[in-house]
Amino acid sequence: ASHTLMPTPKRGERSAAMVVPIGRDSAYNPPVELPSSSASNFFEEAAAGSAEEAECRRRFDRFATKPGNIGNEPDFLSFQDFTRLMEHYEASATSNLVTFFYAIDRNRDDKLDFQEFFLGSTAADPQTVHILNSFTGKERAAFTFDFYDANRSGFLELEEFQKVCKDCAIVSLDDAQLRRHTFDKAMELGLMQERRGRIMDEEQSFMPPSQSQFYEFISSERLRGTSRLFRFGKSLIKPPRHLRRLDGDDATTNDPSDEDSDWLGFDSEETPSSAAQDLETLLPYTDLLLAAPDSELELDSQKGLSEARNVASEVLKGLSHPSFKEMAPPADGSFALATADDICGLCNAAVEIMRDEDMVITDLSPPLKVFGALHGQLWDLLSHFKWHLPPVMDMCYGDIAYMRYLFLGDYCDRGSHNLEVLTILFALKVLNRDKVFLLRGHHENRHVNYHLGLREECVRRLGQVSGMEVYEQLNRTFEHMSLAALVLGKLLALGPGILPTSLHRIDQLKKYRKPLYLPHPLHQRPSEKAERLNEQVLLELFTPSDLLPPELGCSSEREGDHVKAFCAAQKLNIVVASRQIPPSGFAYDPASRLLRVCSCLNYCNLAVGNMAAILYIVLNEESDCAFTIRPKVLAAYGDSKDFLDGRPQTSQQNPSRWPLQERAPTPGRFREPKVHRHDPPGRQSLPVIHVLEDQAVATVEDGPVPLHFPVWAARVTPVSDADVGKSPFRSVSSRREAAES
Repeated sequence: ASHTLMPTPKRGERSAAMVVPIGRDSAYNPPVELPSSSASNFFEEAAAGSAEEAECRRRFDRFATKPGNIGNEPDFLSFQDFTRLMEHYEASATSNLVTFFYAIDRNRDDKLDFQEFFLGSTAADPQTVHILNSFTGKERAAFTFDFYDANRSGFLELEEFQKVCKDCAIVSLDDAQLRRHTFDKAMELGLMQERRGRIMDEEQSFMPPSQSQFYEFISSERLRGTSRLFRFGKSLIKPPRHLRRLDGDDATTNDPSDEDSDWLGFDSEETPSSAAQDLETLLPYTDLLLAAPDSELELDSQKGLSEARNVASEVLKGLSHPSFKEMAPPADGSFALATADDICGLCNAAVEIMRDEDMVITDLSPPLKVFGALHGQLWDLLSHFKWHLPPVMDMCYGDIAYMRYLFLGDYCDRGSHNLEVLTILFALKVLNRDKVFLLRGHHENRHVNYHLGLREECVRRLGQVSGMEVYEQLNRTFEHMSLAALVLGKLLALGPGILPTSLHRIDQLKKYRKPLYLPHPLHQRPSEKAERLNEQVLLELFTPSDLLPPELGCSSEREGDHVKAFCAAQKLNIVVASRQIPPSGFAYDPASRLLRVCSCLNYCNLAVGNMAAILYIVLNEESDCAFTIRPKVLAAYGDSKDFLDGRPQTSQQNPSRWPLQERAPTPGRFREPKVHRHDPPGRQSLPVIHVLEDQAVATVEDGPVPLHFPVWAARVTPVSDADVGKSPFRSVSSRREAAES
C-alpha cells in the first residue's frame, strides 16, 4: 500500500491535498537518528505491517460510506461513520471523538479515506512507540498538536495549552494548581512575553506556540509526558487475539464485536465510554422485529445435568466474598464465570425444576425480594446484593435461608453482561428451587433476543458453535418459565409486564403449558377460535400494543381504571410489573393499584436516566396490613456531598456502563420522560405500600442508597463494605448514617 501523509496547514489555512510519500524524505528525516530506531519510515518504526493494515481495512470497511462509482470516489468515513466505529470498538471517550476526527483528517475535507484512517490509527495505537527524534515522534507530535488545537487556529491558545499541561502531568491538579503549573511551564518554554523586564498580565502575556514550536519542545524534552497523549483506548490495527484460524488456513473468523486488546489506562478523569444517548439518534423502534429463524440444533437435554449443582456452587461462591471480586468479568471481554458446557448444564437443570412449576406460581409468601428488569447489568445486580444482602446461606452475611427471591424477567438484551446475569440466576435457581423464582419477561422471547443483544453476545464471547448452542439452550429454558406469580392471593406479579385487555382472568394464564412457544404477529394464525384467543393473549402480553398490526384485532394494555377493575374482579389489591422504566426506579399509582419497578440503572444510558429499585415484601403482623412493600432504590452519585444532598448523577454525567445502542427503546418503556428530565428524584422520600385486606395505601421512608459497584472510573460515592443495616427490613435512617457507615 502507498502510505501518505498530509503536512499540517498554517494558521487559518484549509490546505489542499498535498500528498507526500513517507520515506527518507528531508521533511521527515529525523534530525538525530537514534540507535533504537533503524526504520526507514513511520509504519516500519510503528511495527504496522500488512497484517495491521488488513485488520484496519476490515474495520474501516465495516463502517465506511461507499459512494459507488460516482466520480470514482473511494470509500470514506464521515464523522457519523467514525463515531459509530469508535464507539463500537470502545476506542475512545465520546467527548474526544471530534478532536480525534479533526486530527486524523489531514486533507481537511471532513471525511477520512483509508490512508488517513490507517495513518491516524497507527499513530494513536496504544502500542505504537514514541521515539522523540524519529518518525513516530514527529508524526505523533503533529497529530497531538491538531488534537489539542480545538479552535483550528494552527496555534495552541491558553486553554488548549493548559489542557496539554494537565494531560501531561503525572499527578492530579486542582484548578488553582493547574493554572499555576501552566504559567510556570509557559515561562520555562519561553511563551511568556515580558514588558519592561517583567510579566504584566499572565493571560495577555501568553504567546501561543505553533506546531513547529510544539514539536521542538517535545524533541528537546522540555515538554515531557506527551507519549501518553493522542492514544486510543483500544487498538484498531492489531488483529484480535482470539480470532481462530480455519482448517490450517490463514483466514480468520470475524468476531462480531472485536473486543480485542487490553484497556489503556487514561490519566485524565474521563474514561472511554459511551456518552448519554438521545432517543432521536437511535434507529426508531416503529416496526416489528423479524421473526427469529427456527433452531436447527438438536439440543442434549442431559448435557451437564449431573454436575449442575456443583457448577452452581462454584459460580455462586464469589457472592460470599464481601466485594464479590470473583464475579467480575475479565478486562478483555471474555466470559470466565463458567464454560459453555457448564451453562448448558445449568439450563438443563433449571428446566427440570421449572417445568413442574405452575404457569402462575401461587404459593409465594413473604418475606420476599422482587427484582425488576436487569438487562444484563451485572454491576446493578451485585449492587443490590451488596446493599440488601446477597442470596447466600451465611446468616450473618446473606438471607437466602429465610428470604424468597422473585425476578420479573427481562434478564437479557441491551446490557453488557447478559451471560453473567443469566448464569448467576440459573445457578441460584438450581441451588434454591423453593426460594428463587424466575418469571418470563418481554426479552425472554427468541423473536426479541435474536435481534437485541443476547445472540450476538453468546457468539462473540463463546464462539460461533458453542455460542449458538448456549443461545438455544437459554431460549429453551425461557420456554419453561412461568408467566406470573401470586403473593398471598393479593398481589399479582406479571413477567411480561403488560396487562392486556384480552386478559380477563388470571385463570387464562394458568391454561398454558410448558414449554411455551411464543408466536410472532406475522405468523399464520390458528383457525380455531379458542386457539386464536389464547394466541392473542400471548401476542398482547409479549408485543408492544403500538407495534401490533391492527388487522389482528389486538387491543392495548390496561391502564388506570381498567387495572383497578381487573383487580376488583380478581380480588387483587395490587399488580406489580417491570416493563416500564420509572424515573425513580419504581412508580406506584394508588388509583390504579399498579406498581412498576426497574432494577437496572440509567437504562441504555439514555439522557432521561433512571434510578434502580427492588421491592421488599414483608408480613405485618402488628397491624391490619396483610403485608408491606418497601422499595429500595439504587442511584449513582458524583461524590459524598451529592450523596448527602440527594443529587444523583444522570446518564449525561456518569460514564456509561451500557454498550452503544443502535435501536430506540421498545414503545411504551418510558411513559413520563418530562417528569424525570425536569424533576430528577433527589432527596424525596420513598413510599411504603401497605397492602390491606381490600386496598393498598402508601406512607413514606428514606431515600436512595448509592451504586456500590462502578465500572471503569464511574465516579460514585466511596462506601465501606459494611452493610447498611443488619436486618433486611430496616431502612437506612438517614443519608448521613449511610455515608458514615
